Amino acid sequence: MKILHLLKTDRFSGAENVVCQIISMFRDDKEHEMVYCSVDGPIRQSLESRGIPFLPLSSFNLSEVRQAISKFDPDIIHAHDVHASLYAALSGKHRRIIDQIHGNDIGMRKTNAKSLSFRYAASKAEKIIWVYETALDDYVFSDNKKLREKSLIMKNVVDRDELYRKADSARTDECPTVVFLGRINDIKDPLRAIRIIAKVIDHLPNVTADLIGSGDLAGECESLINSLGMTDKIKLLGFMDNPYGVLSKGKVFLMTSRFEGIPMAAIEAMAFGLPIVSTPVDGMKLLVTEGKNGFVNNDDSVLVDDIVRLCEDSDLYSAMSKASLERFSELNNLDAYRRTLLEIYDGIK
Repeated sequence: MKILHLLKTDRFSGAENVVCQIISMFRDDKEHEMVYCSVDGPIRQSLESRGIPFLPLSSFNLSEVRQAISKFDPDIIHAHDVHASLYAALSGKHRRIIDQIHGNDIGMRKTNAKSLSFRYAASKAEKIIWVYETALDDYVFSDNKKLREKSLIMKNVVDRDELYRKADSARTDECPTVVFLGRINDIKDPLRAIRIIAKVIDHLPNVTADLIGSGDLAGECESLINSLGMTDKIKLLGFMDNPYGVLSKGKVFLMTSRFEGIPMAAIEAMAFGLPIVSTPVDGMKLLVTEGKNGFVNNDDSVLVDDIVRLCEDSDLYSAMSKASLERFSELNNLDAYRRTLLEIYDGIK
């Protein structure tokens, strides 16, 4: 069976990480041949470093997608965002299609071009995978009976052993107190993260922070750090194909997202025992048990106080770090995730 994983983006982030995990799960399975298909760009290096087969597009349009589908001739198209789902549905020849939605996009909560496009795409799909219950429930057309019948929830997982190997291979002198890992864009709200970190540093001058990722707000983030006089305390490291050396040496993982599914970066942080401090978005309320392995709040002053407490109280920190590792183990079942995917693929062939 041949499975084409279709994505729009040309760079590595959360959803792309999930797809790489899926393809890696089936690396030694001779009955399931998989390829990653997206616009060519920085993603190529990330795929090559992971040994992921790549079918590049020069641009993301229907003609290019059709050509790629014709070239690989898949039995199943596994589409990983709204645009990919729509193009898979419009691709021409009858193909079995799986749609996977990786976040709870605010744009899907009201009637507009995006939500209407997915309603059409979903009508052509055999199965629809949602990363978290709220992503399905908040979709404006979620009351559609047929959509509900073909939908299922699959929460993200990571390969802990592989994660540890990558961290070991990326040894670094960086030992940040606070780590932010994600795209530097409006959805992740890194400017808010910087302001929070700066207030923590006002309380605790020895605190440092690393922001890992790239995006269209990088320039604004740099300007804000400069204006706050924090250039020696807060570093913008840009995109890192292997950020796990830095992540593993961090103390607290900070998220300030406006919306999320179940972010891979947070799961990875938990695998290294980092307590999470986050805005109260969707899957974070699943990952974080308030006061046990982290803190969830939408008030910046509260988030500042939470980070300060973790830095000052070593007993609290040790307990939360241990609880973060335990919560990761409770939620992360790689074998069960693979079995479910296998049932989906083989069930619709």
